[in-house]
Order: sequence, then structure tokens, then C-alpha cells
Amino acid sequence: PVPSAPKMAAPILLLKLLLLAVLLVIVFMIAPIIARLTRMPVITFYLVAGLAGQLAFGGPVLRLLMPAHNGALGCITIAAGSELVVESLRAHADTIAALTCCTSAICFLFVWAVAMPVFASAPQLLGESASSDVRLHGVVAMFAGVIAVARSPSSAIAVVSELRADGPFTQTVLGVTMVTDVVVILLFSLCTELADCLLST
Repeated sequence: PVPSAPKMAAPILLLKLLLLAVLLVIVFMIAPIIARLTRMPVITFYLVAGLAGQLAFGGPVLRLLMPAHNGALGCITIAAGSELVVESLRAHADTIAALTCCTSAICFLFVWAVAMPVFASAPQLLGESASSDVRLHGVVAMFAGVIAVARSPSSAIAVVSELRADGPFTQTVLGVTMVTDVVVILLFSLCTELADCLLST
């Protein structure tokens, strides 16, 4: 008898997981060597390998690994917090607040201002039903701006750990990165409420 589709898909999924595990081990061993030769941060090659894995293995494998992904995000957040020095944060609180506000506002407004005319000139990007809905254009542009504000704690921590960096500049960068994550959450919540009000009328 011909096997059913789910039974046939399971061995293929396991094979993809095995190949992904082999790829991760190879990258983990080779990336530091290439980083020393090129004098680039090792996380650069980890990011490239992650993109290659995503393109090669597709959605089912990534969905299966989603619990590991969520756990890794939690570990990254804890690691970022452990790198911060409370005394240094207090000493540079004004600088961190000013940089966070300026970079967040500039990124959000710039992306929003660029996205609006793009959606107006190419409305098919949002689907045929939304081609003339200016409110939807504004909502999508807002969320694009929020995404642009987001920073990557993992990249900052990787570079700081690899270079063993410390001092006022390092603490300020880490502080801005962590505070920006909080700002992104607040902006996302605010934009969600505003989008609900705009699209429900």
C-alpha cells in the first residue's frame, strides 16, 4: 500500500532536522576560524548561516524549532541584562534616555515617511482590496516604523563578549539597546490600539 502523506513527510522532516544539526555544528567549528582570518565578528557568519538554513530548510523545520527559538530569546534577554552595570547606567541615564528617544523617533518617522509614498505609488503590495485604503497604508507604515526601531541585543552581546569590551561607551550602547526593546513594545501596543481605531471606523 502507498503510505499516507503525513507518514511520508515525517522521515523527510527528521532528515532535514539532522542536516540542520550537522550544519550548526560545522558553522560552530568553522565560523571562529573564518572570523579570525577576516577580522570580522563571528556573529556575522552565524547570521549568514541562519539565513542560509532558513532558505534551505523552509517553514516546517522552523515551526518545529519554535520552542527552542523562544527559549533562546529568553536567554538572550537575561544575558543582556547581566552585562549591564547598574552604577554605570545611573551615571549615564541622561545620555541613554536622549539617545533612545532620538534614535527611536528618527527611525520611526523616517521609515513611516518613506513607506507612505511607497504604498501610495505601489498599492498592490498590500493586496488588491487595500489598493485605495489610505488608512491601511498609514497603519502598515506605522508598523514598519516600529520594526525599524527594534534593536538586536544578541548582536550587541556577541560583539561585546567577543571583544571583551567594557567601559562607558559599551555600557551606554547596551543600555540603549535594552531600553529600546522596551520602547518597541510600548510603540507596538500604541500602534495596535491606534490601528484598531483607524480601521474600525
